[in-house]
Amino acid sequence: MVLDVASGYGKWLFNYTRNYDVHIDSRPTTVAVDRYVKYLDDQRGWNEHLVRADASYLPFRPSSFDLAFFCEAIEHLELKAGKLAYTEVKRVSRFHVVTTPAKFYNSIEHDSSPLMLHKSYWSRKDLEELGLIVKRAGNFWIASNIQTPSRSHLILRKMIPLRIRKLLGRGKQA
Repeated sequence: MVLDVASGYGKWLFNYTRNYDVHIDSRPTTVAVDRYVKYLDDQRGWNEHLVRADASYLPFRPSSFDLAFFCEAIEHLELKAGKLAYTEVKRVSRFHVVTTPAKFYNSIEHDSSPLMLHKSYWSRKDLEELGLIVKRAGNFWIASNIQTPSRSHLILRKMIPLRIRKLLGRGKQA
């Protein structure tokens, strides 16, 4: 199962499902979590599993998911709240990917949601202190707990499409 925390309009899950290699394995169940109902509504029709919840209090059992995305969301929280939310992502998933801008920039409220304002900046060091492996990709940090080579590299190859593995710097060897 794959989780997208603070999924917004579902860009990561949409790309994940669109690029999933059905020749390797059947597509896993995907679950989107967001506090903002409008974004969950935008995913209706292509994602069946939508949960309204706060990233800091995920309503799932420990290790319920094989993979979790927490992408372009942590910067919308104060540092302390972001660490709490990441702790929840870590609690409910075996593997996780976090992305955030590599520099702070002011954002404006859009989609009538104050949740979209940037409230923090996460440096490489901040992300590494969470125990994540961090790479820069353009204007973003891409961080994960996925180490290669790992004992579960074959499972990861099935779970993460090539396009996303390349962003993580794992390419075909993941």
